[in-house]
Amino acid sequence: MKHIKLFEEFSSTLSLVNEAKFKKGQYIKAKIDSDDFDGDVYDKTNDVDGSEILKNSSFEIYEIGKDEVILWSDADEVEYSIDPDDLKNFVKESLVTESEAENILQDLLDERGGDMGELYGMGMEDALDTVETYGHKGSKAKKIAKELVSMCNESVVTEKVNASGYIKAGKLGYNDQFLGRRSLSYTLSTDLGLDPKNEFSGPWLGFDHVSLYATGKNGGTILDDALTGKYTYDELKAAAAKHLGVKESFVNESSNFAKIEKEAKTWWAKRMKGRDSWDAEDMDMFIDYLMDKGLVDPNSDELSDTREELESHVEHTLGYEFGY
Repeated sequence: MKHIKLFEEFSSTLSLVNEAKFKKGQYIKAKIDSDDFDGDVYDKTNDVDGSEILKNSSFEIYEIGKDEVILWSDADEVEYSIDPDDLKNFVKESLVTESEAENILQDLLDERGGDMGELYGMGMEDALDTVETYGHKGSKAKKIAKELVSMCNESVVTEKVNASGYIKAGKLGYNDQFLGRRSLSYTLSTDLGLDPKNEFSGPWLGFDHVSLYATGKNGGTILDDALTGKYTYDELKAAAAKHLGVKESFVNESSNFAKIEKEAKTWWAKRMKGRDSWDAEDMDMFIDYLMDKGLVDPNSDELSDTREELESHVEHTLGYEFGY
């Protein structure tokens, strides 16, 4: 009886260790073939007992229970049930999601001559279609697609507020249009939140000799003498914002944008663990968090606009779906 009790205590401890080591949603890889498992493998999808799991096969953990662990195979699109004690025959897969996304991003950049601007605004649907052409399926494909969306949008967002060269130049003239990594028109446009996908259709900003103009719905000349040494970068930006009706909220200010972007990426990654979508209550919590950090003014008249911009950033830039 003593031996039985000790064995039961050991088994209970082993289960606790497995639950602590592994968790729902993780990807794991088999260290050995299932022939050497302690228990049987059950194919729940096809109702087949005694199924086989091969060494180095990858799975996502769907559920961890006391009596069984449910695994999902993206490769076979099959749900398997194994004994919890057999989790010892698996190891956590390296976090390949980011590296896979980086490899795909590099291919996309190579196809576009390295122009990151062409990838800005990529949404989840396009990203998922792209990822699936590389052979990824299911939830793993979605995770890689989310990372790809984040990379495509984050890189350009960081670039768009890098106007230091133009700001340092003071009053700008005709020969000051290419002081940064991007042209003055591109930098002004993205700094005001305009979408690079609309560069040739509008709304967008451009220069005709020394005059500043806008294309699209509110198209027309903004300043006839924009590049005659009379205006600074910030003055050109303010004139363009007024013409386009763009509110220069905190999201468009370089001093706050980088901080909010960094906070958003970390906060939402934690918030969305094990979840498929977010709702209004989640956004309320995030805005409260930003207020506590001093990044959002609770008394601002533009708080509703701020919320809309944050919602768009979370759904379209970070790639987390809103639960309608």
